Amino acid sequence: MTAGMPTHAGRTLLIFAIGLLLINVAMGDADSPCSELANATSFSFGATIYAGKIVSGQRAFSAVLHTRNPKSCFKKLMMSGNIQSKMYALVGLRELDPAQFRVELNRLREQRFAVVVLATEESGAIKSKSGEAVLKEIAAGLFHRDFLFARDRLLQVD
Repeated sequence: MTAGMPTHAGRTLLIFAIGLLLINVAMGDADSPCSELANATSFSFGATIYAGKIVSGQRAFSAVLHTRNPKSCFKKLMMSGNIQSKMYALVGLRELDPAQFRVELNRLREQRFAVVVLATEESGAIKSKSGEAVLKEIAAGLFHRDFLFARDRLLQVD
């Protein structure tokens, strides 16, 4: 091994660190609503209050809608967010960019996945639904009123 040359493990660690940095740059500031939504632990609206607090995904979705360019965040989430965040992004795109919504919806319809619809910090995932079922609900406009509520009221941390 030549002095100053990183080992295989060192190169792997460096590549991993660069990857994390690129994800953070793509999602924006680590404390941004888009970054928070990218890691949503569940996809749910409405009666999503747990221990007197609004579930973080719903709160982050509302905060994203109150940024200057929510469509940009939703498009990024469709590329690099977890599956729960992609469902929130689809709800947003359905209302803000119907053409992009159709593209993303058709892309996801070709995949098999489950969506966590109820989770707690203590127990983790409690209930999930098939991706197919959730996509049908989003496409049918089931979350339209939830979108309007989140858009019109910035949901705050208690």
